[in-house]
Amino acid sequence: MIGLFTGSFDPITVGHVDIIRRALDQVDSLIVGVFNNEQKSYMCGLHTRVNLVTIALKSMDNIRILGSNGLVSDFCIEHGVDVIYRGFRNSKDYEYELEMAVFNHENSGVLTCILPASEDCIGMSSTIAREYYAGGIDIDKIIPTEVAGELRRFGNE
Repeated sequence: MIGLFTGSFDPITVGHVDIIRRALDQVDSLIVGVFNNEQKSYMCGLHTRVNLVTIALKSMDNIRILGSNGLVSDFCIEHGVDVIYRGFRNSKDYEYELEMAVFNHENSGVLTCILPASEDCIGMSSTIAREYYAGGIDIDKIIPTEVAGELRRFGNE
């Protein structure tokens, strides 16, 4: 069975990695889809985000990291995805994910498994990571160590 975990990952967080690990336990292989959303502005471009996700997940087997500018439902059809995985931290996240799950099912036939964030990841988000990074606040507890190092390197170039 092929699973898909999607996001913009700007940047990938420890919370994302936690959901990815739990999703990977349920499927034969997992695609981590790094998507562009035209309604968002990004700290890092798509290629950089794909590279940072690759760095964060390098120790995991049976994972492919792919970038996309399209719709998740089209991506599912193109890549033979059997189930989409998404995470939520609160009721607002859950409501959004539920709407997206319905849309993706109607347009691809693929069901979504919505997983709750682990207790220690509830306060984490890419938005907070970007704000901390921009403000010079320590990001090591929010994003994977290797990714934090890469972001520091970018900031020093």
